[in-house]
Amino acid sequence: MGGLSLGDALALCVVLADRDPARYRRAAARWLSRFVDEVSDGSLEETQLVAAALAALPTVPTLALPVLRELAATTYLVPPISVLVSWLLLGESPPALAFLGGALALAGVAVVRRG
Repeated sequence: MGGLSLGDALALCVVLADRDPARYRRAAARWLSRFVDEVSDGSLEETQLVAAALAALPTVPTLALPVLRELAATTYLVPPISVLVSWLLLGESPPALAFLGGALALAGVAVVRRG
């Protein structure tokens, strides 16, 4: 989805499901198919979980969106943690700008999680 955040994409899904349920169902089927194609070692249970989430999103967006936004924000922790691990375990010395970027990512996660 390019530069669209996960939270924004989910909000668009809810709007689409509310205004054009048939179009949402077609899109959800394509997304589920893409999930199956891209996650080659995924289990049947994982596929069922994704299908259930796509089916439930339009009916319970007030419950789903805050949790999904928090999970999306947590993915921003991956780059600073990888820099830290590579520095401590592999002895790779990151540039000073990497520390600034990591601090910015951690601050962003803190802001999103706070509310």
